[in-house]
Amino acid sequence: QAYNRYVSAKSWNINQRTETEPGVVPDDMDEWGANLFKEKVNSHVEQALRDSALLLATSARSYVPFVEPGSTSALYGHNLYHLLVMRNILSMEEMESVLDAAFFRPKIRQLYANLIKAYKAQKNIDGVVLVALDCPQGYYTEMNRGIGQEDKTAEGFEKDAYMLALDELLQQYGKSAVAAEIYLQQANRARNMNQRVKALALCNEAIARYPKYNRINALKEVRQEILAPSLSFTLNEVVYPGAEVSVKVSHCNVDGFRLQFYKLNVPATSALLRERLDADFIKRHGTRVLTKDLVLKRTADYRQADTTLQVKMPAEGVYLLTASHGSGVQDRSSLVYVSKLKALTRRLPGKDCEVVVVDAQSGHPVA
Repeated sequence: QAYNRYVSAKSWNINQRTETEPGVVPDDMDEWGANLFKEKVNSHVEQALRDSALLLATSARSYVPFVEPGSTSALYGHNLYHLLVMRNILSMEEMESVLDAAFFRPKIRQLYANLIKAYKAQKNIDGVVLVALDCPQGYYTEMNRGIGQEDKTAEGFEKDAYMLALDELLQQYGKSAVAAEIYLQQANRARNMNQRVKALALCNEAIARYPKYNRINALKEVRQEILAPSLSFTLNEVVYPGAEVSVKVSHCNVDGFRLQFYKLNVPATSALLRERLDADFIKRHGTRVLTKDLVLKRTADYRQADTTLQVKMPAEGVYLLTASHGSGVQDRSSLVYVSKLKALTRRLPGKDCEVVVVDAQSGHPVA
């Protein structure tokens, strides 16, 4: 921790220093080269984990309150070896970000591999699976990389190295309920690659296969997110009375919605329009004058779609438009000013300004 704090604070200076000669350890850390910090951190990690058998046999519960067991601690047997490996991985990852990634990355990978090997020797399947899923650069080396735009296709998904590695892990340990965590990782990966149909299938399969797993709700939440309806709309804030106006609708898992026009009994300049425009506001200041039921076509892949609908505007006035749907979608609203008038301005010398009011459609001046 002391090394991490020092390196984080002075990383630029450290990386400018010449390397410290082998076997030389200056009393002043301000004279240490980056290579010496790497050696020291690595040495402390090796010493901390040297007696792995004893650490595996020692419960971290013996050190409460200095150690706080996590929600998955019981799956690892609460052992100190796991606690120290993960803490040292965290320290190395912090060092990796400011010093030499090429030095620390294989060592981090090896720490994960050692931990998995230890759990395999104990026949602790829960431990093996959870550690394998926890290591972004360890067990799967570089396979769990970022997702590029070119990967977000059905073909890219089928070839995704990380998904293939997770499939292999599932083949090995699918009989254990903890494999639900593999499904969760796969479902999230599929969702991030825009393969929401596949993500939903993975959720359904896992929920059916491990219904009593203690974290099965995490998969149910992913499923709920994929199937959740959403709806929003936009249109020009100022429109001409009686004009056919484009309403741009973004929607997901929705077959249609109700668009309602409420004419407000307040002027366009009223400070009341800066209030919360909710149902209570409508009750106090609005009168419903028009309702339109509009049809949408949902996508088969549960992804958001954009649709433009033509809607005829009512007579002049200030309106609040609301869009609602019966599947639990919250009401969306937008203020619209329906007016024939448009103000044209131009600067004059000094601070003066000339304003001409015209008909927004014909362009003729308004007397």
